[in-house]
Amino acid sequence: MKRIIWLAITASLAFNAVLLLASTTNAHWVLSHVAGGQYKSLPIGIRFSNFVVALFSLYLIYFSHLLVERNGAWSRRVLILSRAVTILFALSTLVNAMSRSSNEQWNAIPALIIAIGVYRLSGKDIPLH
Repeated sequence: MKRIIWLAITASLAFNAVLLLASTTNAHWVLSHVAGGQYKSLPIGIRFSNFVVALFSLYLIYFSHLLVERNGAWSRRVLILSRAVTILFALSTLVNAMSRSSNEQWNAIPALIIAIGVYRLSGKDIPLH
């Protein structure tokens, strides 16, 4: 089951990374899928931040793989990181779902998959002391 969750997370993060990396090049086809679909040309600040988030998405693929291999969070810090990622993508789900762009609203589905998947893979709580 953990492998299936990891595959779903990987597909969702890869989808996000493709959208974000395409937005850094200002690809025409991606403009309706990012930043509320409101730009004909993305500002450099949004392009840069999307590049950073794309790199983070690629790291999260590796991180979720480690959660599978190590059977959940292996330290308190990793548990905190996994919970932070869960909260981040839960918020992303809400923001994408409320977007004015119907194309961007679809991004809520992979965000929700990532939030639930990372939460499930992180395992049981680790004692605080």
